[in-house]
Amino acid sequence: MRMSEMDGLEVLRLLRNAAITRNIPFIFSTAVSDKKEQAEALQSGADAIITKPFALETLLRLVKQCLNADHKRQAAGM
Repeated sequence: MRMSEMDGLEVLRLLRNAAITRNIPFIFSTAVSDKKEQAEALQSGADAIITKPFALETLLRLVKQCLNADHKRQAAGM
């Protein structure tokens, strides 16, 4: 979420505003544990947040969940 050139929320906004990347699931990987900032990320359109440090298995499970949810949205015509 916090990066040197632009923050993760701005990256998310840019990706969501571009037609080619609008529907790609977005997972924040962050060291920020502040619940208010995490809520803002989800309200801004992030599909999920994972807090560092995390286990690879946790990340893989989250990616699968996001891809499955995206597949269901596409199947429903959303």
